[in-house]
Amino acid sequence: WYVPAHHGVCSGEEFADFARQMLLLAQAAEEDLQYMHMDLVLGYGGYFVLGYTLSRAELTKKQRGLLYALGLLGFGLTALLTMGASLRAGRAVSDHFDYFRPGVLAEAAALFVLFRHRPAPPPRVRALAARLSRWSFGAYLVHALVIDWLGGLGLNTLSFAPWLSVPALSLLAFVLSYGVSALLSRIPGVRTYLV
Repeated sequence: WYVPAHHGVCSGEEFADFARQMLLLAQAAEEDLQYMHMDLVLGYGGYFVLGYTLSRAELTKKQRGLLYALGLLGFGLTALLTMGASLRAGRAVSDHFDYFRPGVLAEAAALFVLFRHRPAPPPRVRALAARLSRWSFGAYLVHALVIDWLGGLGLNTLSFAPWLSVPALSLLAFVLSYGVSALLSRIPGVRTYLV
């Protein structure tokens, strides 16, 4: 589509019609997959099995490239489907970001393989990761509470420009969640079972 549009063979209106048709086709395909209730078959256990399989498999460069392409396709379709659903509903619709949607599954698998095959990080980064991993489960458990607390204070992604609020609030939630987790890890019973 790029070459004909770039060279004037197809008009902007024809391209917009083509894009609408592709969006409808992608939405129909995803709705069919959701109708099959993949979450009942895959669920979180499916992610565990997929992660285990991808951690053990020796993928060729070509296979990794295909997986990365699927991850990018999943990212693009998730964005387009979310935009289409939101425009139709007249409000923000985040259904396509659900963990069990095919696009998110493809993104997760691609990122897993990407990080598995990256060059080894420097010793300083490995030491930081080891230190942070000590509190990661506790941070995961409390991060939703921290985000809700920040929202109660009036701090959310709509508080100021999204290009600034999203990274700033993400960093703030990260720091606060790890701080709470580090404090909880000092409590003997909590340290053993939660953090």
